[in-house]
Amino acid sequence: MELKNNLKQAWWRRNVYERDDMEGLDASVLTHRLVLHYSGHEATFADPWWTTASPRSATAWTTF
Repeated sequence: MELKNNLKQAWWRRNVYERDDMEGLDASVLTHRLVLHYSGHEATFADPWWTTASPRSATAWTTF
């Protein structure tokens, strides 16, 4: 896990922080819902947290 984090940080530093022509962003936020639907991700995605926990307990969990 530490190797993965080190590689990610090194890549981010080299390609985002050290370049003036690049900006860092999380592209998953920009993915349109229809892209997820037609690619099959929406139908096959399962989040065990939301399928087993009630929204009330999920909210309580995130407040810690």
